[in-house]
Amino acid sequence: MIDPEIRIDSEGPNEPITVEDVKSWGKYEGTHEDNIIAQVIRSCRQLQEQWTGRSFLGKTMTINWREQRDYSIDLPMGPTRSITSIKRVYEDGTLSDALVESTDYYITGMDFKTINLYKRWQSAGKIVTGLRVVQVVGHGDASGQVPLPHPIREALLRHVITDLDMRDDLEVYNSILYDWTKEALAPYRIGNLWL
Repeated sequence: MIDPEIRIDSEGPNEPITVEDVKSWGKYEGTHEDNIIAQVIRSCRQLQEQWTGRSFLGKTMTINWREQRDYSIDLPMGPTRSITSIKRVYEDGTLSDALVESTDYYITGMDFKTINLYKRWQSAGKIVTGLRVVQVVGHGDASGQVPLPHPIREALLRHVITDLDMRDDLEVYNSILYDWTKEALAPYRIGNLWL
């Protein structure tokens, strides 16, 4: 399988930890650094999401495989809340009508979905080479959603506090994954990473 192009179409408004959580845990006072704390939360979350292959908050994303060689395709960045559309991509980059579930494909998996294709298609003389999927992913707190595991939330909080305590110059701030962060997140890392 060729690695897909991934586009985040929209992202949930609320981070999994708040500025108040960080200030309470890190014993920061005042509001003069609230914007900086919010930026560090976002940066650390994005880095941890990339490393684990999970979405810590709700997102709508479009995944485009230009070339598809497998009949079984693991969707990136779960847990999957819903799949909005699955379309074939022709050789020239145009899209077909949506595929039909149980005729063209079936889906397996609970929180981390796999699309299983029944066959390759050839329609109107154009060979189908790719697939485009639009899905809604991410952990959440609403009914029916998979809550963010506590160890992930704690690793994110500790990561943010560490970055805030160790920052030199926020003009060149760039979050890194510490070994202890990787160790804490390792049980939650998804096998097939796309980012």
